[in-house]
Amino acid sequence: MNFRIENKVPELYNPVTDETYPCHQWKTENGRTKLTYRFEANESLFVIFRDGKINPLEGVNWIEFSPEMTLSGAWNIQFDPKYGGPAELVTSGELTDWSNTLDERIRNYSGTAHYSKSFQRSKPLSEGQAVWLSLGLVAHIAEVKVNGKSCGICWTAPYRVRIDQALKQGENKLEILVTNTWANRIIGDH
Repeated sequence: MNFRIENKVPELYNPVTDETYPCHQWKTENGRTKLTYRFEANESLFVIFRDGKINPLEGVNWIEFSPEMTLSGAWNIQFDPKYGGPAELVTSGELTDWSNTLDERIRNYSGTAHYSKSFQRSKPLSEGQAVWLSLGLVAHIAEVKVNGKSCGICWTAPYRVRIDQALKQGENKLEILVTNTWANRIIGDH
């Protein structure tokens, strides 16, 4: 990215998460400020220029993610019977699109489904360590709770929320409330 501004310190603002991050690598030359950024699919950001000490930091301008663990195993899913879902708990080994499932009870469900599972974290969090949960593809909106604490709502790609503020060493309870649109029900009614 190339901006017609100099003698200012760039910061990166993520409008989806409402977080501001320092810009690490940038340079000013010929009255312009230049920086690089690696965008995720559908990601956007604002670059804000502030007064301050012009001193680039070490590292890259984006958050680099490295998988710490994969949450495998069964999920317990509770659908709302008032919206046509089954009253009993559904167990699934993987997270799938309801409209593509062979389960007639949920294929055309529209509403919110409550996914839950427990997982173990063997190592403690380091000071200042950020831990993110990547949900993959969500249709259409998801609220994530860890140990009863809301960690955020995902409504656009990349479907990812920061969970370190609620995470603990030992057993953790993960809840994901996924809500789809009414279109799935309309398709089923036809």
